[in-house]
Amino acid sequence: MKVFAGGSKAINNIVDLTNRRVLDVATYYGDEILVGDCDGADAAIQKYLAKDGYPFVTVYVSGEKVRNNIGDWPVKHVVFDPTLTGYDFRRQKDIQMALDCDSAVMAWDGKSKGTRQNIIDVLALDKSVENMLWKNELDEWYCLDGSIDGELIFGKDDLPGKIKIWLDDIRPAPDGYYHCRSVNEAKLHIETAEKCGIDISVIDCDHDLGIYARLGGDGIKLLDWLAERGTLYPVELHTMNAVGYSNMRRMIEKYWV
Repeated sequence: MKVFAGGSKAINNIVDLTNRRVLDVATYYGDEILVGDCDGADAAIQKYLAKDGYPFVTVYVSGEKVRNNIGDWPVKHVVFDPTLTGYDFRRQKDIQMALDCDSAVMAWDGKSKGTRQNIIDVLALDKSVENMLWKNELDEWYCLDGSIDGELIFGKDDLPGKIKIWLDDIRPAPDGYYHCRSVNEAKLHIETAEKCGIDISVIDCDHDLGIYARLGGDGIKLLDWLAERGTLYPVELHTMNAVGYSNMRRMIEKYWV
């Protein structure tokens, strides 16, 4: 069993809180812990596992430079696109952990977009997540059950009545759109909207999804899925890939028109 353990960079006292119990269960059964090399929750998890010399840990790193490996464990260097920088560069290791794990435990402060994205990516792969939400103003933890709900996906207490989805790995979403970087994430948004009775007014698709194609393929795979299930929501295209555009346009003309 491989457990992806992670959390928000702002959290550094995870070992004293609820998340410790989850790690204790995983280590009791000898599960392999997959953890990143970031400061904050990653470093705190590493410190906790290193305290008792737990051996079954793999540290995932984007690129070559290792920031934290407190227990001197094996390192998995993940480089799929060395031209990426910043958030997208660091996300390469997170995507690989989501793919490699069997389940995940996340300590989320309710703000970090990276941790929220990890939760969504794991859920979209039909894997379980035990999510710990930290209420900073009270300095307390609340355990969520890792289920897919409207507030987690859409980030609002009052759910919208209608949404627009923007599928693109790099280009920022226009105002009023929910940004999905992978096909799996777009599927999760669509299925959650359907469960919550939210209308989908348009899905605007890119074709080439870069590193995020590992989570469900390129944009045309979303059209395949929509056509197969017969949910023919309005679709627009914004890809710069001429061949990809032609292939997607043919699908739309076959199934949507």
